[in-house]
Amino acid sequence: MLLPQLFLAFGWLRAAVAHGIDGSWWSGEEVLTFVDRDTSAAIEMYEPFLLNVVRQLPAMTALVVVVLELLVGIMLGLNIRPLIAIAIGTFLNLQFMLAGVVNPSAFYLVIALVVVLWRMEGTVSLSTSRRLAKGVAIAAGITTLFMLPFVTTPTPDQAIDDPAVVLIFISLLFATATWWTSHRIAID
Repeated sequence: MLLPQLFLAFGWLRAAVAHGIDGSWWSGEEVLTFVDRDTSAAIEMYEPFLLNVVRQLPAMTALVVVVLELLVGIMLGLNIRPLIAIAIGTFLNLQFMLAGVVNPSAFYLVIALVVVLWRMEGTVSLSTSRRLAKGVAIAAGITTLFMLPFVTTPTPDQAIDDPAVVLIFISLLFATATWWTSHRIAID
C-alpha cells in the first residue's frame, strides 16, 4: 500500500510546485480564472462560497491551497500522520468537486479512501471498525440526501462529469468498502 500513498504524495507535491512557480497563481489571477471558467458545473449550494470567499480573496485562496497541497504531499511522502494528510487532501478534493471540477479529484479521492481502508484493516479494533462503518454509512446517507437535488444528468455517459453523481457514488462506495473491511476484521 506504499505505492498509492506515494502516488498521492507526488500528486500533491506536483500540484504545489506547479502552482508555486506560476506567478499568476500567487496574484490570485489563476484562481479567478478557475472560478470564472471551470465552475459552470458547481454545486449550487457551493456557489455563494465561490463568489463571497474565493472570488473576494483570490490571493489568500491561492496561498492556502499551495500551503495545504505542500503539507499533504510532505506528510504523505514522509509517512507523517498520513490519515491527517489524507483528511486535508480529501477536504481540498471536495472543494474542487463542489466547484464542479470532478477530474482528477474523484480519482485522488478513491485512492485516498483505499489507503484509509488499508490502514483501518491493519490498526483498528473490531468495535472501532464497526463504529467507523456505521459512521461512514450515516455520512454516505447524508451526502446522498444533500446531493440528490443537485444531480444534473440522469444519463450514464455524462454521469462522470456531474459532481453530485460522483460524490454520491464515492460516498456510497466508501460506505460499502468500510462495511466490508469491518466484516473482514471480524473474521480475522
